[in-house]
Amino acid sequence: RPAGCMYSLTWQSSDAWNKVSSSFYIILSESMACLFGASMAFNKERAVIQREYESGVTRMPLYFIGRITADSLLWMFFPFIYHLIVYWISDLGGDSVSKYFASLAITLLLIQVVLSYTYVVVALIKHPVASTVVLQIMQMILTLFSGFMVKLDELGKFWIWIVYLSPFKYALPCFTVTIFWNTEISSPSGSTVSGVDFLNDTFGFQHDKFWLYVGLLFVLGIR
Repeated sequence: RPAGCMYSLTWQSSDAWNKVSSSFYIILSESMACLFGASMAFNKERAVIQREYESGVTRMPLYFIGRITADSLLWMFFPFIYHLIVYWISDLGGDSVSKYFASLAITLLLIQVVLSYTYVVVALIKHPVASTVVLQIMQMILTLFSGFMVKLDELGKFWIWIVYLSPFKYALPCFTVTIFWNTEISSPSGSTVSGVDFLNDTFGFQHDKFWLYVGLLFVLGIR
């Protein structure tokens, strides 16, 4: 669970790292819950939908429209409750209500992208166990290239295409920029640095690419 759930995080340099790690955990845990929940629901309905489609009772586009609508609403409710608790308990963004809603919006947008990826995998791989394994591997690889655990600018050219396809590469910088915007990080020596400069210097998260990354999340989430 997030380190911030143990106590309220401050804007000290040591806690700034905890704020980033908590942000990573939040988007990771919510996306994982969405991924496995949507895949299990789809696999349970596959046989019924396939039979109804072959008999002409229903059409696949209509089914997917209904499934996407239901899943989108469902996976907006639970992240809202989870984020409401974690954000304020850990003092993730201070007393800023606007940061709460901005970070929540990024989380919900990421979840829509993860839903899209999940539908692609379970539609292509019909075996429930095989699709679950592929989803687990995909989740681990995509989160690895979020920029939190691996420095993306030091990766070989072979891995670049995975970086561009990872929604976490776009979601985590956007999430943390909303949290660290208009803040000052203080060190034990007494020096201070702006929150966005801390993100850029430590993780390479650039605040001037915020809207570009939001747009790319919208593109990846189209289904």
